[in-house]
Amino acid sequence: MTIPVMVVDDSTVVRMLISDALSSASDIEIVAQAENGRVAIEIAREVRPSVITLDLEMPVLDGLETLPALREATPESAIIMISSLNERAGRRALEALSLGASDYIAKPTGFPSREEGLCFLSSELVPRIRALYERQHKRVASHSGAGRVSSPKGSGCGIEVVLIVGSTGGPQTLEKVLAALPEELPAAIVVAQQIPKEFTSVLTERLDARSRLRVCEGRDGALLAPGVVWVSPGDREVKVSRLGAQARIELEQPSSDAGGYCAADPLFQSAARAFGGRCLGVVLSGIGRDGTAGARSIRKAGGQIIAQNERSSMVWEMPGAIAAGGLANFEAGPEEIASLIVELT
Repeated sequence: MTIPVMVVDDSTVVRMLISDALSSASDIEIVAQAENGRVAIEIAREVRPSVITLDLEMPVLDGLETLPALREATPESAIIMISSLNERAGRRALEALSLGASDYIAKPTGFPSREEGLCFLSSELVPRIRALYERQHKRVASHSGAGRVSSPKGSGCGIEVVLIVGSTGGPQTLEKVLAALPEELPAAIVVAQQIPKEFTSVLTERLDARSRLRVCEGRDGALLAPGVVWVSPGDREVKVSRLGAQARIELEQPSSDAGGYCAADPLFQSAARAFGGRCLGVVLSGIGRDGTAGARSIRKAGGQIIAQNERSSMVWEMPGAIAAGGLANFEAGPEEIASLIVELT
């Protein structure tokens, strides 16, 4: 079974580059291409692609104008936005997520060679397309609410620091979770969200505007404080350390296998060392198994783990790996995750 994909971009060069990159995967088929949003809407109604890559900046109808119409024309399709890497594009990409887009990647420009551009697109798009397609066709339990795997009472209560990690689907859930938390939350929060470094400040501003907590872009050496959220820059690996009563974040160049983004495992592992049983890890929607080893460290230290439940996850690979490994104290949707954070802190 092949995954039918439609490519929408006003640039013929970019359309061909994306098509060639995806054609290298034997399970993906390019079923249509469109040069603007108006044409894309008409074609989508006919071919019903499982996944659509949608350029943000186009003539006639741009990506933001096209997105709601595509959602109506083919509601079953997952839509991945293709965005430039600048502040304006970042704001529009995050707005696209709130309008129903599944994810976004950087536009394949600025590479020294065509081969490097193809390699980038293949590594960024193919895993997302496969994960989103699997999510579409996987039967998900119809129940909702918090699945309590263990009681919140015990060594995990009195949490001092909350570590929230995620990738695909993570920003949408993160916004809902932070918006539901009270201003007087007695714990610090550190976020490692897979995101281009150029979008970190935009994400931080958006979260700060929608939350009663103070949300700041992370900086090396910043002190942790109750009610303050630190969002790690997208090109850094974030850890937490503690000396006596003072705790801070540490930003480092990512390890070679971190993909240039914040990694969940180093953050969780450092928190387990620094806070022991008084740390809480939260694993949101995302691709891969990042966070599993770190969650094991937190549980071994006496801390607790919340995994986003399958029903509410855009992609259940990251939280699903936590659940499958028996590492989740709780499985919950966004609103229940916020309630659990309040209860545990």
